[in-house]
Amino acid sequence: MKSLRIRFAQFLAAQDGASTIPAIIFLPFLLMIMFASVELGLLNLRQVLLDRGLDQTVRILRIGVATLPTDNDEAIETIKKSVCTNIAFIHSCMDDLTIEIFQVTRSVTVTGSGSNISVSRSWVSSGAGTSATCTDRNISTPPTVTLDRATPDDLMLVRACLKVNPTMPDFALGPLLVKDQAGMVALVSTSAWVREPYYTGS
Repeated sequence: MKSLRIRFAQFLAAQDGASTIPAIIFLPFLLMIMFASVELGLLNLRQVLLDRGLDQTVRILRIGVATLPTDNDEAIETIKKSVCTNIAFIHSCMDDLTIEIFQVTRSVTVTGSGSNISVSRSWVSSGAGTSATCTDRNISTPPTVTLDRATPDDLMLVRACLKVNPTMPDFALGPLLVKDQAGMVALVSTSAWVREPYYTGS
C-alpha cells in the first residue's frame, strides 16, 4: 500500500511531457490562424485578378476601338469574355461573373430666388445606392443587369461581381465569410471611364 502511494506521488511530481501540454492547447489556434491567412490570401489574389481583368477591359471601352454588339445580352457576354480572358485560375469565370454598366450624368439643382439663389451640383446614376448584381447557382434564371450605351465624352461606371468558392468554407475564416445559398463568396470590382472620341482618320 505504501509503495502504491509513493508511486502515485512520483507520478504527480513527474515533469515528463510538461512542454507538450501548452503545444497541444495552442496548436488548434495556430492552425486556425494559418489556414485563415491562406484563405484570405487566396481571396485577395482573386480580387486582384478581377480588378486587373476589369481594368484591361475598361481600357478598350474607354478608347472605343471595339464595337459592342447591338444586342445587350451579346454585348454583356463580349465584355465578360474580355474580363475573363485576363483572369487566371478561375475556370468558371464566364458562368459566375456579372457585368453592369451605368451612365453617370451631372445634375444641377437651383433653389431660391433673387439674391438667395443656391446652386447644387451632383452626379446621378441609375446604379447609385444599389448593391452589385451577382449570380446565384441555385437560381436557373440569369440575373437582370443594366447596360447603358456610351457615346463620346460620357462618364460611365462599370461594376463586376464574381462569385468564387472559398477554399475552406467550414474552417478558420470560412464560416465568417458572407456566402450565398450555394456557399459562394462575392468579389466586387468597380471602375469608371470617360468615353474618348475615337479618330479613325478621314
